[in-house]
Amino acid sequence: MTGTWVNKPLGELVSLQRGFDLPTKNRVPGQYPVISAGESIGTHNVAKVKGPGFAIGRITNLGQPHWSDSNFWPLNTTLFATDFHGNNPKWLFYLFKVLDLRGFDSGSVQPSLNRNYISNVSVSTPPRETQDNIVSVLKSLDDKIDVNILIIQESLELLHAQWHAITNAEVSSTQPLSDIADVNPRTPKPQSNECSFLEMKDLPEFGLIVDHWGKRETKGGTKFRNGDVLLARITPCFENGKMAIVDFLEDDEVGMGSTEYIVFRPKEGVPAAAIHAIISSPEFRGFGYKALTGTSGRQRIAADDLKEIAVPWPSESALTEYRQLADVLLKKATALRNENQVLARTRDELLPLLMSGRITVGEAEDAAHVAGTAASES
Repeated sequence: MTGTWVNKPLGELVSLQRGFDLPTKNRVPGQYPVISAGESIGTHNVAKVKGPGFAIGRITNLGQPHWSDSNFWPLNTTLFATDFHGNNPKWLFYLFKVLDLRGFDSGSVQPSLNRNYISNVSVSTPPRETQDNIVSVLKSLDDKIDVNILIIQESLELLHAQWHAITNAEVSSTQPLSDIADVNPRTPKPQSNECSFLEMKDLPEFGLIVDHWGKRETKGGTKFRNGDVLLARITPCFENGKMAIVDFLEDDEVGMGSTEYIVFRPKEGVPAAAIHAIISSPEFRGFGYKALTGTSGRQRIAADDLKEIAVPWPSESALTEYRQLADVLLKKATALRNENQVLARTRDELLPLLMSGRITVGEAEDAAHVAGTAASES
């Protein structure tokens, strides 16, 4: 199966260069992603590297790649690809996904990846045609995941726009936040120490619903239930809008999570999507900044200070129509989120098998088709 593959040193497959300094104070929000150690951390109005391409973590997340379809600015915490030497760039990206380069740490104080240390790493390399076919299989899964994410994001934008439209058009009253949602409500402890747990990193930026992959052992934290809306209460996470609606728990399960987010539990008849729209609004966030406490770089919102914020409230008929829309869109978003988990799991299982030649492209295509069909029917 791997007869046409040859072993080559990594340095012959791709050339890498250290990224460029760009202090936060000098960044101007724009159209180009700023890539840090293996992840995108914002945008800038100038790009340093022509895309498509990728950068890998140099200081942390050693060797972990982040892809960019557009031009981008790789920070000095990365190494970025400057020459693909005739190889498929996306295949090289997937290659770094499976290479474990943590053993090539050259730092004395903090982890650091030196491009010269990894240039002689031996890589089993297929011909370009096989690279293209491998990319086609994996990219088809990634593309479907991206489309689903886009639809979920558009659902969020529609829910926010509709909420602000009805509250601007016909506001029958204002309500203190405490009248429409319990803030950090009392919740019984989970029945078991092994329960669904969410860390701060699990909350997406202005996300609609949470991705969740399993359970872990825990003895404390913030308790939440399905239908709760979670909001980061620390800076800079608060200003980035890290928030989501919980929808993945089983039956009456209680989940646990970081103490650095606030739980908003909608009162009876109040759609979680409405709470989500309210706490993501600029007006709410402006009040949240006033409620920040502490003098360190990571200030926290005092949750009790949020309870009496006056929020516009629509008529009962408008609320009923919004609730119906929210039910439809949230169910669709949840179905797409669940489909993405199946697709991502399939991609992650196929990735090392394809990149090592342990399965053929045809076998992988069959597996991807079966997974896609099952995911869309679930």
